[in-house]
Amino acid sequence: MDIEDEEAKFEELAREEMERRFSEADEKYMGMLEEYVAGGFCETLARITIYLGKERAEKVLGKLPEEIRTEIEKRIDALDDKTRTDKKNYLLAKQVLENAGVCDKMMADSVIKDAEQAVLVALYNESDALFNRNPVLERSIASNIFLFADIVFLDDMAIQRVLQKVNIRTLAKALKGKNTELAREKIFHNKSSRAVDMLKEEIEYMGPIRLHDVLDAQAEIIEIIKQMEKSGEIVIARFGEDAFAFV
Repeated sequence: MDIEDEEAKFEELAREEMERRFSEADEKYMGMLEEYVAGGFCETLARITIYLGKERAEKVLGKLPEEIRTEIEKRIDALDDKTRTDKKNYLLAKQVLENAGVCDKMMADSVIKDAEQAVLVALYNESDALFNRNPVLERSIASNIFLFADIVFLDDMAIQRVLQKVNIRTLAKALKGKNTELAREKIFHNKSSRAVDMLKEEIEYMGPIRLHDVLDAQAEIIEIIKQMEKSGEIVIARFGEDAFAFV
């Protein structure tokens, strides 16, 4: 098996693991919303019913008394926004889950905790599709996940402190990955000219490397960043107020 075939297989396994993790969490939190619809009322229920999607909505509405079901269906018909990705429906579903004691980080951790870097990358790559399936869950993941590309959110002082703890070979491997142009720019900006030249040489002479080696190197650097944040050495200004605004 050549490198390209091996990498394709590696990426496919990562996607499968990503799908398993997301689907399990999706089933759990959609189930909580189903239970809420079965015990609540009217416009709130209409919006949550829309959020559940046609198949789940039909199932849960079938459990309700005819009078209540008819009222909810009338409310749904009167709404212009009949998609789960509509802001009002999204916010209401989010509120229901929060009222049930499910916080943003808890939802994210049910998918990303202990996940391999390849799975996190797959989550990021599939974010649009996952958003359409369950926007509350996907936005929770987006606001708690940290990928190597997010290194650009570190300020210059934090980057410099992180780079002091990363050896040049690990850094070179991490920068061999796809879509690392902005990360390279940020890192080069925070190294001396001589250090940048040495790093560029290391990258150039390293030659082709396997995808899982790139991801392992990136994961090693991310772990350093997380530990430094935990100890208070740096602050990750992950996202501005609008960075993960609802669309």
